[in-house]
Amino acid sequence: MKGVLWLGVILLLFPIATALTSYIDEEITLQPNGDAYVRGTTNVDFLTDLHPENNKVNGLTSDLTTKKGKHWLFTLSPQGNITASLVKVRLPKGSVINYIKSNHALSISTSNDIITLAFSGDDSPAIQVQYSITPLQSTPIFWAWIFGGLSVALAVLLAIKRSKKSSKLDLLRPTLNETQIKIIDALLEKGGEASQTTLQYMTNTPKASLSRNVEILAQKKIVQKFFNGTSNYIKIHPKMK
Repeated sequence: MKGVLWLGVILLLFPIATALTSYIDEEITLQPNGDAYVRGTTNVDFLTDLHPENNKVNGLTSDLTTKKGKHWLFTLSPQGNITASLVKVRLPKGSVINYIKSNHALSISTSNDIITLAFSGDDSPAIQVQYSITPLQSTPIFWAWIFGGLSVALAVLLAIKRSKKSSKLDLLRPTLNETQIKIIDALLEKGGEASQTTLQYMTNTPKASLSRNVEILAQKKIVQKFFNGTSNYIKIHPKMK
């Protein structure tokens, strides 16, 4: 009799224990082209082209947005028994919100013309945000000159810094295309190496194009590819240092 009672208790508690393991804690940065850079932790696999590894997500996906006319629609509605979720969504710079639908508590903040939406709740999130991106206003001539001068000065300083650290790379730059130069600059900015996912986000390059150009750079012995766990990593070839 006691065995039957314990079995009944276990069967009653099992769904509760299972539900407690479902959670989402993510930051989603929307790009002007509709792609979404997702970073955070979750054990809910709800995207078709981006999956959690060791309960961590870090990469780009095109699953979360659609466009009709000038309006973008962001939709997040993972299925399952989710008992805790915190989702931060950063809209592209200059975005204007048309409407928000959500079953979760919402807070809104803005910084440097970027809107951040924070959704939190204790069940599966059902979020829709429709927004449009307004063209940035032209900068007054005076400030344009100031920003232009600062940009030139910064470019000169970066060129001097790079010439000291990577003179071989500078000699090879005229032989590289625009995407390959972006990859090299991103690697230098990250100290010489970075994951392929990070390079894709920093260069805003499609995955297939990035892989193709990395392969060309590897063949030229400008970069090296290696694995770190389950992630592809790229680093400046030692011969270039």
